Amino acid sequence: MRCFFTITIASVLLGNASVGDTPAIASLRKSVLAYQDATTKRDAMKLTEFMYPKHLEVLGGAAKTTKMFQMGFDGMDRDGVTLEEFWVDDPIDIVQTNKTAYSIVETRMTVKKGDDLAMTPSYLIAVSTDDGSTWTFLEGPFFRSPKQLKHLKYLLPDLPPEIVVPAYRKTVF
Repeated sequence: MRCFFTITIASVLLGNASVGDTPAIASLRKSVLAYQDATTKRDAMKLTEFMYPKHLEVLGGAAKTTKMFQMGFDGMDRDGVTLEEFWVDDPIDIVQTNKTAYSIVETRMTVKKGDDLAMTPSYLIAVSTDDGSTWTFLEGPFFRSPKQLKHLKYLLPDLPPEIVVPAYRKTVF
């Protein structure tokens, strides 16, 4: 019920294009809401479709990545962990380079195990190679350590300096 409420509120807040929105912002907003929906529905295949192609390739392809997502969901079930809320902030800024558009979208995930709640702040790096018509994502948790951040430079060598990757923030219990 709580996930439904969160999605409904987010849809009301984010679903309608604001006056002055560019088509790219409106498209990003729509993609972010679809990603949020896939997460709360635990749709491993849809989440894989949203992955940035080069990252998907490095992870071993679509089938392997879908299996990875599903294993994560299965592990949550096995451990008695439920997703209570997955919140995405409103995307407000896009940085355009010659060929690619980028944005950072802040996220928060709340999970429950027994009576305990944990909230994990994170982010998505949104990438569009078609002037903002469609968007794919790289998930922040993949890029926490200095070695992983170096890997991000491999995946996105033209990431503009205006796109600041948020610092790792610990889970709050």
